[in-house]
Amino acid sequence: DTTLRQFILTNLVEKEGTVQWRLNLDAIITDFKEIMAFPECGNSYQGPTLFLGGQNSNYIGKPEEPEIQRLFPNAKIQHVPNAGHWLHSEKPKEFLAAVNSFLETLQN
Repeated sequence: DTTLRQFILTNLVEKEGTVQWRLNLDAIITDFKEIMAFPECGNSYQGPTLFLGGQNSNYIGKPEEPEIQRLFPNAKIQHVPNAGHWLHSEKPKEFLAAVNSFLETLQN
């Protein structure tokens, strides 16, 4: 997948004449379960919230919607067509349009 490869390569940096990962991969590997777990919290946020996902990503799917609605009762859940997890990189115009549209609703 060319788009995914290009996005991942943005995490390479040149340092002292060598190419290195910008990310701390050891920390990600060590704490992967905690990173991927949905945080436990009892309080909800009542303000308007946008959950914007890619149609081809399973990060914001039907199974997560009840918990999202419980914690964010005024949440708007929207998916960008033909986008994966990195929708801001894959479909930047559609991403910005969705965010701008949501922000405009807050100004009314």
